[in-house]
Amino acid sequence: MEDGGNGVLIRFSDGTEVEGDILVGADGVYSAVRRSFYARLKKDNKLPPSDALPLPFSTVLLVAQTHSLTSEEFPDLALHDCQFRKHIDTIIMYAWSSFTTAQNTVAWGSVPFLDEETSKNDDAFRNSEWGPEAAVTMCEKIKDFPAVSRGDKILNFQD
Repeated sequence: MEDGGNGVLIRFSDGTEVEGDILVGADGVYSAVRRSFYARLKKDNKLPPSDALPLPFSTVLLVAQTHSLTSEEFPDLALHDCQFRKHIDTIIMYAWSSFTTAQNTVAWGSVPFLDEETSKNDDAFRNSEWGPEAAVTMCEKIKDFPAVSRGDKILNFQD
């Protein structure tokens, strides 16, 4: 991106160019737009020192949804109302939840609680492009967490 005279000029990796009045980077806090913009500000000595610091964060949310299941596979699906279950584990510092849907699926999410040190040191969260590798790493960490459902069948996220 650069000043296009009448606004901002955007040059894409395929060589196409677009000019506009304003550029909005809506691809997340670790966005390519933000990195490019901050690199230019830093080069021009216009980047405030506080914006040069690593971005702090304390949680990451991984969400997923199962394929269609039967009530034999997940007993809560036999109930008419949506079943929402939340679990908070202050020993391993994770929270996770699940809920049933009208489509006979189970949606779930997991949140590790990161302090300042673990958010810096955990490989799954240091990656500025949080993509498939980081998701697989987190899935490995949570695969044995219990997915609570009625009945006597013990299930976990891996199931």
